[in-house]
Amino acid sequence: MYKIAFNKKIGIDFYIMRIEGNFEGSPGQFYMLRSEDSFMTLSRPISIYDIGDNYIEFMYKTVGKGTQYFSKMQRGDSITLYGPYGNGFPVDEYIDKKVALVGGGMGIAPLMYLAKKLNNPDIYLGMRKEAMSPEQMREIGESYSRYGATYFNIGNDMTEKIDLSKYDAVMTCGPEILMKKVKNLNKNTYVSLEKHMGCAVGACLSCTCDVNGKRVRVCKEGPVFRGSEVDFKDED
Repeated sequence: MYKIAFNKKIGIDFYIMRIEGNFEGSPGQFYMLRSEDSFMTLSRPISIYDIGDNYIEFMYKTVGKGTQYFSKMQRGDSITLYGPYGNGFPVDEYIDKKVALVGGGMGIAPLMYLAKKLNNPDIYLGMRKEAMSPEQMREIGESYSRYGATYFNIGNDMTEKIDLSKYDAVMTCGPEILMKKVKNLNKNTYVSLEKHMGCAVGACLSCTCDVNGKRVRVCKEGPVFRGSEVDFKDED
């Protein structure tokens, strides 16, 4: 078990939790988090927001009882982590190339660590107007801008404002309708899928999706896939 260093509210229902310890992981991978003192039977999958010397950070949104419980945890509380799991973004392949990162809503979370590992990407973040105050958005934008030019889009379809065709690759996470639009604007797109997960090791089959005409497990074969391989037919 590890100790929480801080658990900061950064929006109406967004939080960043820092946990003390030595951790590893690649951008796009995730950990399973659980508090032994809670009602939770299953751990909750949360993508890596940042890793530094003696800490790991997770950005999460309160969407159910598990994350609601996390939001009430405080400095010094104990928490259990398992991971990292899954396959991340191909950072080494694009370290010196022109890359755009596109995140919508909670999908902005894995892009922080990804931006940190890439060489000066362009970062596009989309958020609902009511999700954060202007001051909170400015603070988050400043955090990302340490690693690349950062653009915040509030409330509108940001894919209509970005020329994604000029990039060698685009890496995206967010609502599936956003990722579908992004992959149609650049053939070399990588998407990070968000699915409900029970075990994180591919045993429970609760997180399957259609990739290249086959049902695959997001926790094992993903969560990052080539956008051209993912069937987003249910999103119009």
